Amino acid sequence: MRIGVFDIKWYLKMNKLLGSLSLLSLCLYAGSSFAGTTGKVNFHGFVYGQTCQVKNTSENQHVFLPSVRSSSLMTAGATSTEQANFNIEFVNCTAGVTAGVKFDQINVNSTSGTLQNTYNGPFSANNVNIQIMANGQTIDLSQQDTSHYKEALVDDAVISYPFVARYYATGKATQGLVESYATFKVDYK
Repeated sequence: MRIGVFDIKWYLKMNKLLGSLSLLSLCLYAGSSFAGTTGKVNFHGFVYGQTCQVKNTSENQHVFLPSVRSSSLMTAGATSTEQANFNIEFVNCTAGVTAGVKFDQINVNSTSGTLQNTYNGPFSANNVNIQIMANGQTIDLSQQDTSHYKEALVDDAVISYPFVARYYATGKATQGLVESYATFKVDYK
């Protein structure tokens, strides 16, 4: 009788094992039978005609303007004598290409063409913007022209654009922090 009981237990264990193996093989087989027979490959690219590129060191700059007294910015249109220099450089320019820096019109005061103070913390300066200059002339960021553009004389040329940033009063300035930013791109004439 013990052999019969042993045989039944063994039979039940083997039945469970075979059932589990059958289920596993069915799942594996079913998974492969539902696999797709087609696929998709996506391609992305960009073809450009002009070859100037923004130099790495020009892509994300921080320009620190010197501190000035609010009394030097008492009336609308007043500018600081203190200023900060910065350069934007293009590389890999093709000979004969005339390119320049085109500032986007983000944070721009449409009346003065200056960058608005974007700092809005508890100690923000009022009535103070930032003015950009090139070649001793102010750049009206709301109506840019192409006078500062330069021509690449040889292939793979580096073109450097020196700029100056200074404070610009839109009214009687109050003391505080001034921050702003300008985005730009390569533009061709």
